[in-house]
Amino acid sequence: MFENVLGQPATNLLCEAIKRNNLAPALLFIGSDASAKLTTALETARVLSCEGDGSWTCMCGSCKRHKDLASADLLIMGTRDTVLETKAAARVLCTHKTPAARYLFARAVRKLTSRFDARLWDTDESRFLKAAPILAELDEELSGLLEYYDQITAWSAEDEKKLEKQTGKITDLCGKLQDECLYDSLPVNQVRKASAWVRLMPTGKKKVLIVENADRMQESARNAFLKILEEPPEYAVFILTTTRRAAIIPTILSRVRPYTFTEREAVHQQAVIERVFRDTSFCASLPPDQQPRIMTYLRSFLPVSAGQLKEAAALLWGYCVQRMERENRPPLPVLTEMLNRGFGGIPSVEPSLSAVLKLIHNGKPYCVYTLFLESVISFLQAALHTGSCSVEELEHYAAFSRFIQAAIQSVDVFNSSPQAALETLAEEIVTSMEN
Repeated sequence: MFENVLGQPATNLLCEAIKRNNLAPALLFIGSDASAKLTTALETARVLSCEGDGSWTCMCGSCKRHKDLASADLLIMGTRDTVLETKAAARVLCTHKTPAARYLFARAVRKLTSRFDARLWDTDESRFLKAAPILAELDEELSGLLEYYDQITAWSAEDEKKLEKQTGKITDLCGKLQDECLYDSLPVNQVRKASAWVRLMPTGKKKVLIVENADRMQESARNAFLKILEEPPEYAVFILTTTRRAAIIPTILSRVRPYTFTEREAVHQQAVIERVFRDTSFCASLPPDQQPRIMTYLRSFLPVSAGQLKEAAALLWGYCVQRMERENRPPLPVLTEMLNRGFGGIPSVEPSLSAVLKLIHNGKPYCVYTLFLESVISFLQAALHTGSCSVEELEHYAAFSRFIQAAIQSVDVFNSSPQAALETLAEEIVTSMEN
């Protein structure tokens, strides 16, 4: 069991509970991004329905369906940024063209498309109607790619070019589906749909409902989900994942058995990069003082570089300072000096919110937006380290930090667009300075 989960001690506890037939009906997996929470949840679902001994190599019908994410007894819901993993898997397939690479890519795509299962949606819902043609095209493209792959015995340059073109189109469709159709927080209607599904008898041994980022539920959705947990069917298992335990309401926490997913050791993170994503050059290219991290690797597939994020941060602060000067608001000497010096020789264009949004790809995928705001904070911290400022100026910077945190929550919790959130952030920063 759990042979495909590398370097995560939490799987030992799960394995022991399953062997003793002592697994709780509701589990909470807590850990940072890329700590194998979803992989472990999917593997738990497979093992619970396995008709054999639960090993990863089991070839029973139930295991095959679970590995393909096609089991009728499995539902996955909740928000997730899948595009980077899909791009990384596409690179593996185009580079290595092995059955394992084929499987990795198809599974990465289905981790996203499975969230649009009709059993979770009102079929007349606007997002679902918008998703339907994208899903149909994705299914056609993926089926065509897999069928084409299976027919190739010797890869020609033309075949390789076609494979690269098809995987590129599929990853683009995944990005469109995620950005335009996936909810940023779980709505109540999907929880109600899941509740109705859970109460139907399984086709196999168990039904498993996986809720990713369970902390990102609408208030009404939390209350509806709590009702399921209060009287769960004996054949159902609920697996919730989160990066923020404190954001899970106490009434839900009291009904789940928590498992902590620790930050994996560098050797295991390197093993995932080299054995799963088949990339040995990435780890070899890291500076001696930088340890390999899976998230760092996945972020190398972002449409925005670290340098662009830094430039965008400088542009945002430059825009705010220019507005303060035009409106005759009190100066901020340390921040102004930092901007005058430049941040690594930037910015190189006129500061404006439109320039910021262009640099950060309009904050999509979502992790670009959060990484950008981290750069905004880093710029402010760098300013403080390079100069001495008054107590009054420090108080202003503390307020700015609160505004930035609110800008993160505005998109993360309240579903605002990155553009609207940044417009509000800039307005708060400028108007907080008294004339």
